[in-house]
Amino acid sequence: MITQKAQAESGIAALNESAFDDLIRSSIEPVLVEFASPGGSNVQAPHTLEFVESVVHGFAKVARVHFAEQPALAARFDVNYETFAFFKHGVVVSRHLAPVPASHLTAEAVALA
Repeated sequence: MITQKAQAESGIAALNESAFDDLIRSSIEPVLVEFASPGGSNVQAPHTLEFVESVVHGFAKVARVHFAEQPALAARFDVNYETFAFFKHGVVVSRHLAPVPASHLTAEAVALA
């Protein structure tokens, strides 16, 4: 289930574990997930993910997991620092510790589509 925070985050879903699994398994498009720190992005520029989503909308999906609120997901993907991960067909295909330039994330999303 997508949390209520999704409504306030510019169309970027803030996922719990169940919604995360559903999205990653069912998406035919690549999925970029930001594993964000509590209270938002402290390392990454605050609107990077929103910018990337606006560029890749339609050929890649973008979501956010607040890793302190979702400790099982954080443990599953060994996340304890702000991280971006691309998933394709349910599998992690790349992973980057923040900060990451928006241009890099956008280019990778396009390449994976």
